[in-house]
Amino acid sequence: MNVCQKCGAEMTENEKFCTNCGTVLKPAGNVCTNCNNVVPEDLNFCTECGTAVNANQPVAKQKSKLSKQHWIVVIICSVIAVVALVGWFMWQMGQRDAPQITSPPVETPDISIPSPDTSTLQPQQTETSTEDALQQSSEPDKDFMRMFTLGDFVIHNNDAPNQQKGWCTDGADGISTPWNARNFTTYRYLVLELGAEPKGDFQFAWYGNNNSWTQTDGFRAQGRTVVFDLTSIKGYQEYLQSSEIFIFIGYYNDSWNDMPLVDAYFARDK
Repeated sequence: MNVCQKCGAEMTENEKFCTNCGTVLKPAGNVCTNCNNVVPEDLNFCTECGTAVNANQPVAKQKSKLSKQHWIVVIICSVIAVVALVGWFMWQMGQRDAPQITSPPVETPDISIPSPDTSTLQPQQTETSTEDALQQSSEPDKDFMRMFTLGDFVIHNNDAPNQQKGWCTDGADGISTPWNARNFTTYRYLVLELGAEPKGDFQFAWYGNNNSWTQTDGFRAQGRTVVFDLTSIKGYQEYLQSSEIFIFIGYYNDSWNDMPLVDAYFARDK
């Protein structure tokens, strides 16, 4: 028996409309989804085809619940995607508006290496003149090894005190110095370092063991350095055998008073 949901009138099971108010009657029981047969509510399976009837409701509710979870996940993912897209867009805008920092161009210095001057190179000769030997002896860039320091002048020529100054061994003419003949004759070079560039050449004059003065001209300075190669002076063998030695360096283009002597020393090749 069916009961009208609107007016409460009782109807037979075959009635589809209420005979009292005309309301469409709902079947009493569950409708089989397979054959549309009306199954009493206390039965779980259709009496016509055997399809489960009451089990459809929890299954439908489960599907609906799963559908809601699906939409929640979709919404959350969409929100994350939108936030990420907005963040990326704002970062791009910041990069575009940020000042551009560029490194300054590196300038390569123009280094020019001059070609060697071959005009001063002379072929090797078996014999050289005295003048050539003296000129070649004054080499400021020669690699010398300092052996014995003389320092400033200690004597001068009374006849030319401003042009001839030098040194002597201890006891020569009664003059007391800290040097002996071995100090003067052991090494090949006498090197003078000057405080200014000289205006002319230099003369090497020496006197020893009551011999007459021996003079060698033409020593040329290179820059502020004068190198006297003692092997090229006149009377070199007698010089080596002398026990008392006077050395005068002559500078006649100017005065020694206007040409400061910075250093003087004996040297040999390295």
